[in-house]
Amino acid sequence: MVERYFPGKDKSGKIIPFPKGHKKMGGRGKGTPNKTTKILKDAILLAATDVGEDGSGKDGLVGYLRTIAMRCPQAFVGLLGRVIPVQITGEGGGPIRMITMDMSNAEAAQAYQDTLKSNG
Repeated sequence: MVERYFPGKDKSGKIIPFPKGHKKMGGRGKGTPNKTTKILKDAILLAATDVGEDGSGKDGLVGYLRTIAMRCPQAFVGLLGRVIPVQITGEGGGPIRMITMDMSNAEAAQAYQDTLKSNG
């Protein structure tokens, strides 16, 4: 049997560390999607489409998601959290203005007036 030597192993087969900054060898290139993840996502979407709203494919994926929203709202909210934009800003890209219950009446009135002024 012919013994092969790989970078990172000495002749006895003992693993030795690569030097710092060595050229990357093998593996997936930068920006290349993981094939397993794509296959799994496609399979999940296909299964949900096949099940639909009534278990027989009625309204496809939208029907399935509608059923999940009604029967398992917590799971559906988790899905929404993945598709709704993460960063929300106020008008014109500014901060969101909030009036909270722990504000004094004067603070709440001032915040409300500021909001009216900025909305013109």
